[in-house]
Amino acid sequence: MRKKIISYLLVFCMVAAIFPAFTASASATSSQQDLLVAHARTHVGNQYNTLYDRGPFKNRNAWCAEFVQHCSEVTGLGDIIPTAGCELATNMAPNVVNNKGGKITFVNKSAYNSQKGRFTSSRVTYNASYQPRKGDLIFFYGGSSGRMSHVGIVAENCSNPTKNVRTIEGNVTGGISSRRIVYEYTNRKGYTGETIAAYVTPNYQALKGTRFAGADRYATSLAIADALKSTKGISRFDNIVVAYGMNYQDALTGGYLAKVKNAPILLVDKHKEAEIGNYISNNLASGGTVYLLGGTGAVSENFENRISGIAGTNVVRLGGIDRYDTNLKILAEAGADTGKLLICTGKGYADSLSASAAGIPVMLVGDAITEEQAAYIESLGEISIYVIGGTGAVSDAVFIQLASYGMPLERIGGTDRYNTSRLVAERFCSAGSGKAVLASGGNFPDGLSGGPLAMAMEAPLLLASTYDASQAGTVVSRLGANNIYVLGGHSLISNGAVNRIVK
Repeated sequence: MRKKIISYLLVFCMVAAIFPAFTASASATSSQQDLLVAHARTHVGNQYNTLYDRGPFKNRNAWCAEFVQHCSEVTGLGDIIPTAGCELATNMAPNVVNNKGGKITFVNKSAYNSQKGRFTSSRVTYNASYQPRKGDLIFFYGGSSGRMSHVGIVAENCSNPTKNVRTIEGNVTGGISSRRIVYEYTNRKGYTGETIAAYVTPNYQALKGTRFAGADRYATSLAIADALKSTKGISRFDNIVVAYGMNYQDALTGGYLAKVKNAPILLVDKHKEAEIGNYISNNLASGGTVYLLGGTGAVSENFENRISGIAGTNVVRLGGIDRYDTNLKILAEAGADTGKLLICTGKGYADSLSASAAGIPVMLVGDAITEEQAAYIESLGEISIYVIGGTGAVSDAVFIQLASYGMPLERIGGTDRYNTSRLVAERFCSAGSGKAVLASGGNFPDGLSGGPLAMAMEAPLLLASTYDASQAGTVVSRLGANNIYVLGGHSLISNGAVNRIVK
């Protein structure tokens, strides 16, 4: 739940142009201020936001994206996507004025020119009562154009506004002179004339749910594995599935194997073999089995030897000549007695992530059904076949081939990956357990590791992002899910995005 932060209305105006400044309220605790700054440092980093190519910052669009995510976390004002020119302050101005998302304290509301959609210096009067506080997000307005240019996040309280205000970007606002707050670059002295105008009270949104995340995809897979142990009420696994962390195909089809074996899916690459090996050593029961998905080009022989050296451990490698052959070997090991088969493209993960957590065997296909795949389908007897994704994922030609088997056949495809994720959840999670698992729709690792957890929780795996969580929200609402589990860090799916879909 969002904490309510009571803000003191501090009214101040300035002579020069205006910038919106976001501030931690005067009643905010020091621990909350520290959290705001720490969060900003994690997201935004110590960089300049050089909208006009001033200063040393080299990747302004990436910086802007991170800044927007931070704003979304603490105020909700980051729900807009900046333009390619990175005019963050200009784009956010209407949201500031209209008090959308976050507690807003205006310096002087009349300073905003609604017709031009910007702040204007001609409508500002000076008031030096504003005392920048740690965690404030401040925008600076520069020049006579009426466009806001730079942003900063206050790193230290400043009780005297005539003193410099240091922000985490490394920039410094100078003292007030000529009835304005002067701003200058640390590495480019003499640039002045920017002013702070209005500010928003950050209200760091505590997640209405539980997040499983690590420093990278590999650590996140371990965090998810620990959550799976807790969900199952066990201290060690009898089986563990390991897949290559830099590609998706093998892990995608390993989801059903993990379900059958009550196993997690751990991700590995050559740089993480020791870390993943140590986890297996500490969390696999004696006599347990480790399934390696893919050939030695995916999960190395060195890693296989490391795991084989753990006393009492069985190692089974399931690898074929290509992704489709590996897929069939995984399916053969898992067995298929669900009476259903999901058909997904082997050339992309977007439509298939949610399907991999449906608890149903997944077959990957290319441009046509191969003889080996046809033989496998026929060996299953009378089953229902579901094609996941539109014709851009699994072609009509493949669909026609599948129809020739005379079995019940249905395509489940939406307008995009998020809509398809919703349709998959609605088709295969009709009842629900009051739980939902959210994974990033922009990348595959966390969703692949999260499939076994979602299945253990009897919950749908829904794709979402900071900017697009509406489809997931529809499923959460329909299922009445009030326990939300998020896979991966804030930069993938922000707290704000999650909280907007949780009732």
